Amino acid sequence: MNRPPALAAAPGPLLFLVTRTVEDTTTATYDEPAALSLLRRAARRGFSIQAHRSGGFRIQWQAHRVGAPSTPRTITAEPMTPARLTATMRADLEDIAARARVRRAPDGTIRFGLSRIPRAATARLHARGLLTAPADDPARVVVTLSARLALLAEAHRTWTKAPRGWYRPADDIRPGEWAFSAGSFRPGGKSGKAHDRTSSAGCSCKQFAEFAHDRADAARRARQHREAVAAAMLAEL
Repeated sequence: MNRPPALAAAPGPLLFLVTRTVEDTTTATYDEPAALSLLRRAARRGFSIQAHRSGGFRIQWQAHRVGAPSTPRTITAEPMTPARLTATMRADLEDIAARARVRRAPDGTIRFGLSRIPRAATARLHARGLLTAPADDPARVVVTLSARLALLAEAHRTWTKAPRGWYRPADDIRPGEWAFSAGSFRPGGKSGKAHDRTSSAGCSCKQFAEFAHDRADAARRARQHREAVAAAMLAEL
């Protein structure tokens, strides 16, 4: 008897556990279309959206009421099965996502161009909710929302630089320059030192790098970059 393809028993639909923090905290289970609809509404309203490497996301905004101060609101969604992408899985998903149509072969493998994803690797991607197939075309392979969010978060891992703090300007002077002292000259003070609280932010995508007034400002700029790339991704879905 012929052995059926590895994906003959298709896994269940991709589900997200959604937590809303408003006046109180509530939880609900969303399928992929409902989660995508939630993200699109948040994007249209200009809310903060950030992707998680787990394949989930966070939405944040300020609620305004007449005669009352604004209050923060948060919606967090996590896939029931975290993405946990390996380097190989990430490369495979990026290859599939870059193509308009990809199909699974009868032997359970995925082939496109000169590339091939083995049957076992294909099964793992499906089992983790990273690939799915339309009901009307079960041989077609589609990258799920969870996979796209995880790929986005992996591609945009931001960082901030610790400020220099107190230092001696004399250590940085070049020939012909004078060192300017900061601080008091009392024993144990910061005699001859200056304080530098500037910071910077960058991203693993190599397309974002900015100087900042301090580390809090750097964190804000990094967050804005993550929000911008999330909004750009949603605009294409």
